[in-house]
Order: sequence, then structure tokens, then C-alpha cells
Amino acid sequence: TLRLAAAARITGVKRFIFISTAKIFGEGADGPYRESSPANPGDAYSLSKWQAEQQLLQQGVGSAMEVVILRPPLVYGIDAGANFARLLQLARLPVPLPFAGIDNQRAMIGIDNLVDLIKLCISSPQAAERAWLCADDRVYSLASIITIIRRSLKMEPKLFRLPFAVQQIIKAMLGTGMAARLYGDFALDCSATRQHLDWSPPYSMEQILRAQLHQEALSNQT
Repeated sequence: TLRLAAAARITGVKRFIFISTAKIFGEGADGPYRESSPANPGDAYSLSKWQAEQQLLQQGVGSAMEVVILRPPLVYGIDAGANFARLLQLARLPVPLPFAGIDNQRAMIGIDNLVDLIKLCISSPQAAERAWLCADDRVYSLASIITIIRRSLKMEPKLFRLPFAVQQIIKAMLGTGMAARLYGDFALDCSATRQHLDWSPPYSMEQILRAQLHQEALSNQT
């Protein structure tokens, strides 16, 4: 990241937008994370993002190249990897799933919404030399994510509820990290981004997934 920024500065790039991660705050806080929340990166990925942020902002002082940092949570879309890809695979299965009643609250952002914010940050005078949190207008539970995906696929949600004791066994089998990502909360307060950049996410998750799935179907036909 730093080498790319240095090369951009030498060649006269006016603004450098770095996509960091909201995971620099860690996970497991009771309330939503804000820009003022202390950094607590919990793995090598988020630590490397945090270190790059600090170096970029320090190097930007007195430089002709402005730095903008965006801190998204999980970015979703039909081509997303990792956890969202697994949820897509689960949702596509033609069987009921045991996620009814799981009402956790997780911030996420659709790829189209993130791109919209990046486009704004290219030219917005207010965006420079700061780090901004960004997420969709709503938070998502595991149950709501599966429901939205299945509706986007024109499927019935078909969710059922497991007894509490069985859910606890599943969490133990998944391990602390995976259980936290599936069942835990991860909320963000993006009010500063919305207020100072006059930005709000233009699309819902269902709009994004329906549009992408339609495009995927057209591509498969050709």
C-alpha cells in the first residue's frame, strides 16, 4: 500500500483513496463503533490495514496528494468471497434452514453502495485527510440475510427455529470466531459520513442482489 501511494505521489496523483476495513476496531463491542472508537485489530489483515492507514495519513501531511480512507464492513454481492459466499451457497439450497429467530445486528455494505461512495470521494473537498465509516442504511441479522437472498432468487425463505440448547451446541462446534461472525453483533455509527459527505446508500440489499442475479442470468444465456 505504501509503495503504491509513493508511486502515485511521484506521478502527480491528486487524491489517493484507500479501502481499509471497519475490522480495525475488533469485534464484540456492546454499542456501535464510531470514528472515535479505539483501534483494536484482531488479526493480521485488520492490523495491516490499520498500520497502512496511519502511515498514509502521516505521509499525506504537507503533500500535494490528498488521502481518503474508507472503512467498510463486510462487502456483499453475488461475487463476494468468504462468509457471504458461504451464505449464498446455503441460501441456494432447496431445503429449510435453521436460522429463524437469530436476530443479531451486523453492519454490511453492498458493492454498489461502496462504489457510489468511492465516486463521491474522488472529488468531495470534505472527504480528504480523514477516515470514514460506511455501511448500508440498515443492519442485518442472519435470518434477514438468508431471507433477502432467497427472495432475490425468487425462493421462499423457509426458515425454522432450533431450540436454544441446540443452537449453543452448534456455536460450540463452529468455534468462537465463526460463531461470532454468524451469530454476533457488529454495528457501525456512520452518521459522520452521512452528515459531512452528504451521502446515503442509494440501494437496498435486495435491489443489489436482484440486479446482479439478473445480469448473471443474462450472461449465462449468452
